[in-house]
Amino acid sequence: MNEGMQGTMNKRINEQINEQMDDKEWISALVDGQYAGEDLQDRLEALGADPQDRERWQAYHLVGDVLRAQDLAASTDPAAFMAALSRRLAAERAPQPAPPPSRPRRAA
Repeated sequence: MNEGMQGTMNKRINEQINEQMDDKEWISALVDGQYAGEDLQDRLEALGADPQDRERWQAYHLVGDVLRAQDLAASTDPAAFMAALSRRLAAERAPQPAPPPSRPRRAA
């Protein structure tokens, strides 16, 4: 198969994938290596333009890293986990409301 035919086939496959995806599923497909060529470039540019999409990209990679790392994926005692979580939450400072905006002074 020549390069032109391969590019056309990749584009058709990418279009089919796009039609089947929800709003942000394309990020998961990008992480999974399902894009190629011009469509890949377009998706990478879209990813670079949106901070929320970059956060989702990082989250998908973190999940993948954890799933592949035996030491990170090893289960722990649920009671010990909850105790440690409770201690950390108790140690956090409660959020404080923002101060009200200052009012401009009126001339006397």
